[in-house]
Amino acid sequence: MSSYLVEGIPNPLRCSLQLSKNFSDSTGLIVNPKKCKAFYGGMDPDTKLKVLQIIGYVKGQLPIRYLGLPLASKKLSVSHYLPLIDRIMSRIRHWSANLLSIAGGIQLVKSIVVATAQYWMSSLSQPDSVIKKLDTLCRSFIWSGKSTPSKKKSCGLEESL
Repeated sequence: MSSYLVEGIPNPLRCSLQLSKNFSDSTGLIVNPKKCKAFYGGMDPDTKLKVLQIIGYVKGQLPIRYLGLPLASKKLSVSHYLPLIDRIMSRIRHWSANLLSIAGGIQLVKSIVVATAQYWMSSLSQPDSVIKKLDTLCRSFIWSGKSTPSKKKSCGLEESL
């Protein structure tokens, strides 16, 4: 423990504080402790309390959203993907398919819906039910111009959520 602590501050924390100070000195930007949260893994409660006192952050609780994506310490459930589905449904709801050709609808889906889903997929693996729901929404918009699929095209995600 004594090699881990130097002057009462853990070495990784000391490095982090030094990096923050160097960044602040070079850019003039200052970290706002009221907007920052600390997350821990494998630390005893006394060390956690000491770290919080040193850095002045509040203790964070998982799951959280970072850059629009959910972060958790465990595998995400289907319910964590509801913001993605809701976001895509709200976009589709505001589009007017009556003024678009099928090619225009496909282009809109490719540029907006697929790009949004790919952003999530670049960091998180998607459950099959979420992918099927997104596919159903896209097909429904392209062929009927609506954000809600007909009952015969539904993939059954609503019941599982």
